[in-house]
Amino acid sequence: MARKKHRRYRLKDFDYARNGAYFITIVSQNRSRAFGEIIDGEMRLSNIGKFVEYNINLISMVKQDVRIDEYQVMPDHVHLIVTIRNPLERTSIKYAPGLHPLIPGSLSSFINHFKGKVTRWCNENGIEGFKWQAKFHDRIIRDNAAYRSIQNYIRTNVQNWKG
Repeated sequence: MARKKHRRYRLKDFDYARNGAYFITIVSQNRSRAFGEIIDGEMRLSNIGKFVEYNINLISMVKQDVRIDEYQVMPDHVHLIVTIRNPLERTSIKYAPGLHPLIPGSLSSFINHFKGKVTRWCNENGIEGFKWQAKFHDRIIRDNAAYRSIQNYIRTNVQNWKG
């Protein structure tokens, strides 16, 4: 049996609980169009898509360490600009390669919580079979030019959808 190649998803030795802005894309499993569809250049949300959007809007109101600056729910994925705002600078925690616990206040902890909440809501509301892709894509936003470029990409994503 051939071994699967392991793709590195996180930047090595980077503390993802560090204050800063991150461009995140999370995808439904098998790119199922669970969140709605684009009709006449407009995103029409399904019930799952509406719950995803509701939770995105709720995050900045209830979480003090995370802010969603920009987002777009697409038919099979969600784009977010997430800003981590941990109140205290802390020393980075280093783990050996492989599995390690989620670090409170980290980007992975936030995404894990968000995806779990949506999945639980689907299960509780009789929406069978919804799953997220196991990982998520991230990009560290390093300056204002990159931030504006990503913000524009998110804002025009529906119009540029080739679906």
